Order: sequence, then C-alpha cells, then structure tokens
Amino acid sequence: MSKKWKELMERAATLAAEGAHLEAEKIYLDAVGAVERNQKNQNLLAETLQKLGLLMTVIGSFDEAEGYLLRALAIRKELHGELHEEVADTLTALGRIYAPYESEESEKLLRKAISIYEELGEPSIVFPAEHLSTLFLLRGKREERRQLLAELVSRMENGVENKPLLGKSLFMLAQFHEEDDESESECLAARAVPLLCGDVKFAQSAAEAAMLLAKLQMRKQNFAAAQQNFGLAIEKAILTPQTSAHTQVEALTRLARLKAIAAKNYKGAETHLAEATLICRSQVPPLPMHNVILEYEKLCEFTNEYESLEKLRRESLDAFKSIIDDSRDRCQADERSAYASGEAVNLSRLMRRLGRLDEAADFAKYAVETDERITSPKLVGSLLELAAVRFEQQRLEEANELCTRVMQLKFDGNWYFPQLADALRLTILLGRDQDARHLRNVANGFMQRFASNCEWSKGLCHRLALVYLEVGSKTEADQLLERALRAAEQAEPVNTLFFAHLLESWAAQFRLIGYVDLSFEYDLRAQTIRDRLGVSASLPSAR
Repeated sequence: MSKKWKELMERAATLAAEGAHLEAEKIYLDAVGAVERNQKNQNLLAETLQKLGLLMTVIGSFDEAEGYLLRALAIRKELHGELHEEVADTLTALGRIYAPYESEESEKLLRKAISIYEELGEPSIVFPAEHLSTLFLLRGKREERRQLLAELVSRMENGVENKPLLGKSLFMLAQFHEEDDESESECLAARAVPLLCGDVKFAQSAAEAAMLLAKLQMRKQNFAAAQQNFGLAIEKAILTPQTSAHTQVEALTRLARLKAIAAKNYKGAETHLAEATLICRSQVPPLPMHNVILEYEKLCEFTNEYESLEKLRRESLDAFKSIIDDSRDRCQADERSAYASGEAVNLSRLMRRLGRLDEAADFAKYAVETDERITSPKLVGSLLELAAVRFEQQRLEEANELCTRVMQLKFDGNWYFPQLADALRLTILLGRDQDARHLRNVANGFMQRFASNCEWSKGLCHRLALVYLEVGSKTEADQLLERALRAAEQAEPVNTLFFAHLLESWAAQFRLIGYVDLSFEYDLRAQTIRDRLGVSASLPSAR
C-alpha cells in the first residue's frame, strides 16, 4: 500500500510543480481513496489531505482547501495530541488560507503553530513566522512584524543548527529593513545568501535573497557585486522555474538596467531583456511583461531600435483584447479595457515616432472609442493622443475639435501632469493662445507646489522644457532645464553613474526632437563624470 501511495504522491507533486493543477488534484484524490480503503494508516491519510488542501489553495478553491486541511488537523491531533510538529504544520497551512479573509483567525492559528514549534525547539518555526510576518505587513502592524522577525532571528542564531532556515529568517528581517535601514538590510541579506544557497530546497528563497542583495548593492553603486548577485539570483531561480520565473525576469530586467547605467552596454542590456521576454512567454499563463516593456522603452532612447518594443506592445494589446472578449464579468472587462486603451495610446505614440501616422491614428481611435465606452478617466489622454496624430497629419480642424473636448473635460483644472504637458504643447502648436496661457499658469502652479520636492521638481521642469523645445521656445526651455538640473543635483550626488545616465537619457530625448547641439552638450557632461569615475571598466564581462 505505502509503495502505491508513494508513487501517486510523487506523480501528483510532479504535476503540481509543472502547473498541471487539475491533473494533480485527480491523482491526490486517487491517493486519498487508496488510503481510505486501508484504515490502518491515518498518518498517510492526513499527509495526503494536507497536500490536497495546499493544492486547492493554489487553484483558488479555498472552501475545499479548508475542508481538507481541517480533516488533516483532526486526524493529526487524534494521533499525536496538540503538541506535535505535524499539528503545527497543518495549523500553518490553515493560517495561510484564512489570511486574506479572516485575518484574526489566521493570526491565532499561526501564533499557535509558532508556540508549538517553539516548545518543541523545532527550526520549522520559520514557516508560520513567515506567514505571520506577511499578515502583519498587510495589516500595517509594522512594530509587531519587526519584533516577530527580530525574535525569530535571535532564536535561530542561538541553538538551532539549521543553516538554510537561519538564512531564511535573516532574509525576512533583511526584507523588513529594506525601507528604513538599507545598510542593515544589506548586511542581513549578505549573511542570508550563502546559508540559503547550500540547500536546493531553498533555491527560491536563495534567488530572492540574492535579488534583494543585488538591488541594495546597485543603489550604492557597487555594480560589480550587484551584477554577480543578479547572476546568482538567476542561477538559483532556474532550479525552480515554476515558482521563481518572476524572479528570473526581475533579475534579468534589473541586470539590463545595470548594464546600461554602469557600462553603456546597450547591446548586453537588450540581450537580457530578450531573455526575460522568452521566460515571460514560456510560462502558463504567460507572465506580465510590463516592466520588461518599460525597460525596453528606456533602452530605445539610446539604440533607436524599436522593433522589439513594437512587437511587445502589440502582444500586450492583443492579450488585453483577448481577455476582454473572453470575460463574462463586466467589471473585469472594463478594467482590462482600460489597460488596452493605455497600451493603444503607447502604440500610437510609438507609431508617431516612427512616422507611421495612419497606424498611429488607428490605435488612437481605438483608445478613444474604448475610453468613451467604459467612461474611463483616461479619456483625456486618448483624446490628446488622437489630437496629436491629427495635427501631424495636418488635419487641423479635427485636432482643434479634439482639443476643445479636452479643455471642456478639464474645466476644473484638475490635471494629471503628463496630460497637462501634452495639452500645453498642442494648444501652442494649434495657436490656441487663451488655452495655452491658462495651461501655462496651471503648469507654473504645479512647479511652485512641488518646488521643495527635488524629485518632482526635476521631472516637472524637464518635461515642460521638452514641450518648449518642441514648440521652438528655446529661452523658456533653457530656464526650465537649468531648474531641472539644480533639482537633480539636489536629489542625488552629481559625481555618480546614476547622474551621468540621467544626463545621457535627457541627451537622447533632445536628440530625438532635433536638438543635436544640446544633446551633445549633455552627453559631454555625462562623459566627463564617467571619465572621472572610471567605474564602467571595472565591470566583469560575464553575467
């Protein structure tokens, strides 16, 4: 019996790991039936019910999951009594499924599991502590979370000889400190990574810890170490592709950014993004590619090669359209329609950049029609994009009509700044002087309001400077660029590769709208910083 049961359990676990959840459920049910026909081994029945309950949690059938886990808990309590690690294990599983819906009951169960493991001196205390930490995070209980994790690390450091679980506890505390003490977080992550890497069962945690360490090192411009740890994150994530594919994608995307910033290695960056794209497509269902697309968009500023970006944006739009067509839930359909509209606007902008105005018009019209149908707040943005297309097509009457609609919709002056900048550009180009004066005043109000916030001030001034450059108002643009530079210098140290990359990004944008001399000036400033630092040459050539 135990041999047959073991074969069924191994087969079900393999199917579950491959994402074949319904097939795995069937095999687990077969295993339950096989054990129930042999009443002598209740241990096997409890273990099977627990595995089945955990699988139903993944599938999203929480009522069924609860039923299986409660049966497993009752059997284990009857067999072992309250104070047993298998009882604590099932309490942890129940705490997980209650977390989104019954947080108080979830906390009660997880604390009970922790107390059992603590009394038994079991290192598996890490697992209920991990879920309780997540619950505290979601409920905003920051101090309770800090205390829980600090006590866990202290307990694991004193007398528990389990290196991977010590590493996991250190990693969780490192995650906690990422937002308030990066140095402490980096120190904890650096301790966690080698402990986690020693056991393949902890490959996912090792990948995530290496990712955190690499991000922290990159922020401190320790690019060589960051590159090494991004590579380690990818190496470990490959070992658990079903659960860690998202970690691979994030590591490759961040590695692409590192290559661009630290070494201006745009070809290498593109290679990493292509790898990330393949991983996203290979998953069932495919992983979201939003961050990969955004990184491609930044890269295109420097390479002027848009083929991959266009392909990804078209895929994204088609995916949203497919979900809309298949959806029976109107709310879900409207939500996806809003995403589709946004992607269509992005494609229209890209087509305008490539001079393919008829295609741009088709995408912009789709966005407007979609936003009108679902009464989306994004309608202003899609109208502005269609107006920009019509202006470039010299269909000025239509462009003016669309601009009038925008001004009517925004009668209250409650603007989203990128839309405000687009509207200001259009009103100036169309000679709508009264609207342009009004929008200038609104824009100036924005800049005054956020003058003390260096990051915001930098972005606002730079975006408006681009508008004035595009409409030929070089004097106003120069004044805004000077303010943007001052804000940038206050926001971060000047003699850094991050600052050099910012200047290079601005230079690329100036070049795109025809200001070659200004672009050269900013590129020269950036190169002076790079020459002074000489950091890019120290990057290893390997991943």
